[in-house]
Amino acid sequence: MAKAYIMALVKFTDKDNFLQNYASKVADVFAKYDGHFLVRNPEASHKEGRPFDIHVIAEFPSLEKANEALEGPEYLEIKKIINQQIPNTKPKIIFKEKSIPTYVATPLPPLNFNHIGNT
Repeated sequence: MAKAYIMALVKFTDKDNFLQNYASKVADVFAKYDGHFLVRNPEASHKEGRPFDIHVIAEFPSLEKANEALEGPEYLEIKKIINQQIPNTKPKIIFKEKSIPTYVATPLPPLNFNHIGNT
C-alpha cells in the first residue's frame, strides 16, 4: 500500500490562538491514525510565490488513513474551534499518495546551459 502525505500551508491571522488551539493538538490526532509530521516549520524561509507562515508535511501509511484522520471526530472538533475563533486562518491542505517505484530509472545526462546568453 502506498504512503500518503498531507501538505499544509497556513497563513496566520492569530498566531498564538492557532498554535494553542490547533497546532498543539493535531499531532495527537494524527498519531491515532498512524500519522506523524515530517516537516512542521513555523520559521520557513520564503523564496517565491505567496508567503505562508507555517509549512507542514505529515506522513500516513495510506491515503485511507490520511482521510480518516481529517474526517475523524477529533480533527473535526479542532477544525470547528479554529473556524469559530480564527475564521480567516485557513490552511491550504493537499493530499498526495506516493507509491514506491518497482523499477530503477536510468539517470538522465547532465543539462548543458552553455548556449544560454550566446547569440
